[in-house]
Amino acid sequence: MCLPAMTIIITEWRTKYRREMNRMDNAAKAKAVDSLLNFETVKYYNAENYEVGRFEGAILNYQASEWRAQASLALLNQTQNVVIGLGLLAGSLLCAYFVTEGKFQVGDYVLFGTYIIQMYIPLNWFGTYY
Repeated sequence: MCLPAMTIIITEWRTKYRREMNRMDNAAKAKAVDSLLNFETVKYYNAENYEVGRFEGAILNYQASEWRAQASLALLNQTQNVVIGLGLLAGSLLCAYFVTEGKFQVGDYVLFGTYIIQMYIPLNWFGTYY
């Protein structure tokens, strides 16, 4: 129950960075289209340097917001990997103990590992696509 809750909490937190990145991307594209559509006016008023500066600022803002969005995704993925790894380690040690005690067979140990991985893999994609 820990992993789904943690995934939802971090995903909700990082949504603001993704939205900001999309907003900055739209702003940069709007500035590029605006200056290209009005190139005659830009040339007439000799405003090439101004338009280049405006577009450069928009691209720098986009890159900063993109870095924050990617860093928050990396944090989500690393946190999920730590939780999955710790759960798999604890469960594997418990299953190995049961195998040594004769309560489980080796096939049960393999079944546990396969089952847990199959349960956790979709959660990694949930955080990315949410």
